[in-house]
Amino acid sequence: MKRLSSRDVRLLALTACAIATISIIGVGGAAADTTGTINFEPPAYSAGDINGQQGWMKTGAYDAAVADSAGVPAVGTLGFGSQALRISDAVTTGAFGDQTFSPGL
Repeated sequence: MKRLSSRDVRLLALTACAIATISIIGVGGAAADTTGTINFEPPAYSAGDINGQQGWMKTGAYDAAVADSAGVPAVGTLGFGSQALRISDAVTTGAFGDQTFSPGL
């Protein structure tokens, strides 16, 4: 196996720096996409299973639903409307993919 000369090592280092610099300069700033505020008010949402409502998806047998918030103590001080998303830990799993997913952008 041939050993690299100091000139070759410097050339490789300079090339790596040039590639890194071009990569950093060439990448624009990242910005977050937004869809606005999600509220669970009718008529857009109806009480019951969240799966399939307005782009929401539930891949497991989880207890996640749009629920009437009238029976929740201090609901007015928490900023909820007449309905809210309720998720419990009645059903759990260790899998990452078995979740309740919000609508995509």
